[in-house]
Parts: sequence; structure tokens; C-alpha cells
Amino acid sequence: MLLKGAVSTKDGAAQFLVGNAERWYGQRIAHVEDLWQGVKQPLKLIMSRSRKDESAPPLRYRFERVRTFGLTTLLTSFQRVDLVDLDVQGSELEVLAAAAASVNTRVKRVHIGTHSRKVEVGLRTLFKGLGWLCVFDFPGQGKRETPWGRIDFQDGVQSWTNPRFQSQS
Repeated sequence: MLLKGAVSTKDGAAQFLVGNAERWYGQRIAHVEDLWQGVKQPLKLIMSRSRKDESAPPLRYRFERVRTFGLTTLLTSFQRVDLVDLDVQGSELEVLAAAAASVNTRVKRVHIGTHSRKVEVGLRTLFKGLGWLCVFDFPGQGKRETPWGRIDFQDGVQSWTNPRFQSQS
């Protein structure tokens, strides 16, 4: 099954930041602060070009309205999911918290790219509250000791397993 859209807390639609993925990994559902930047960015561009500044940079990103799917909706077609790999540019906690009941009953493992301390702390609370087991927890923005040596993390990484499926392969 292939769906065109973005994972979110619920089904619907949202403004999505679209940019040059080769140079910027920030594509995501727009946050409120992004919408203000979306107004300021073209205004700066218009002002610089009106002063005949030919070196004015192109727009960094644009907004596109996209369909959204709640993680619960995405999981309903499956009795069990072996792995959910989630990296949604800062919305990880919101998406997983909204789908916690479905994730808890259907998902065996979750691997998450995190984007803030608040998200990292919230995910620890969420998964520990569900009784899940932490496999890896490497906070972002720093050098961390790992089983593979010292690694410099930009985004954080958390991996969790659901003990309800431990005896199943």
C-alpha cells in the first residue's frame, strides 16, 4: 500500500514545508512559527529585489497543502507491525502519543529520530509508561558513547521494543 501524504496526529490536511531535500532535511508539517517565517521570507526577497540586489537568495522553502494520516489509521490494516521507523522533524512525541494505544497493541519495535530534548524526555516517559524496553537512547546535539564507538549526533536516536511480542519472532 502506497499513500501520498504525511504522518500526523490525525487524518486530515496540513501545510507542509517543501524545500530542496539535497541541501535541507527540514521538510515537515509546518509549525505555527514556520507560518510566520513563510510570510517574512518572501517579503525579504521582494525587498531585496526591489533594491536591484541580484544576489538575493532564492526562497529556501515553500508551503504545500498535503493530506495527513494519523499513525493509528496507518496501523489499522495490520494485526502486527514488526518495525515503525519514525523521523518527523520534531513531531515524534505528538504522533506517537496520539497513537499510543494502537502502537502498544500492534507494534513490536519503534525506532525514532528525535529533534529536541523535550521530545526525547517525552518519549522516555511515554514508552516507559507503556512498559516498553529501551534498546538505545542517544540524545541529539553531541558526542555519545555507543557500542560502535563515540559518535557525534545531530538528531537523537531512540529504539524501543514492546515486551508483549518478546517471545514472538
